[in-house]
Amino acid sequence: QRVRGSLQVGLSRPGRVRIDAVAPFGAPIFVLASDGRTTTLVLPREQAVVRDATVAEVLDALIQVPLTADDLASVMLACPRASVDSDQSRLLPGGDVSAADAGGVTSFARVAPAPRLLGMLFPVSGQRARQIAIAFAPGGPGRRQIDVEVGAPAAAQLRMTLSDVESGAMLGDEAFVAVVPPGTRGM
Repeated sequence: QRVRGSLQVGLSRPGRVRIDAVAPFGAPIFVLASDGRTTTLVLPREQAVVRDATVAEVLDALIQVPLTADDLASVMLACPRASVDSDQSRLLPGGDVSAADAGGVTSFARVAPAPRLLGMLFPVSGQRARQIAIAFAPGGPGRRQIDVEVGAPAAAQLRMTLSDVESGAMLGDEAFVAVVPPGTRGM
């Protein structure tokens, strides 16, 4: 099924994320918020809420991409978890390099003519997917494209175009807590 939408995303390490699926009018489609300890998914249009699930479990249910909040930050910020210019990095044919972190996430980068992250490979132990492959493509000024394939062969594909990216903004703790309206039923 093909779906198109707009998201407002706020990320802060460790483990803090907020994703609002904005609608052209009315209430958001969903709000996912995690302060690093508690994760809440609010579906305002259905007056429903999901609690006591991890960010990875919620993202898996929504878009079949079971990434943690910190993994999501690495992807959205194009910031590999393992340094590709360390002693543990490997030189690949064509001059690209790769490096894996302790969790088995491999980052691939091009070092010439200028350093640029090409992709990341996340191992997954879920039933639907064995890996999540992320590919980064350059965009115009202030824009970046991220392609996500889940599974091998791809069981799901996701293309994100980032715009209006702002890093270094200070987000208060309240940004990572979802407000659950009265009368909302649990799921």
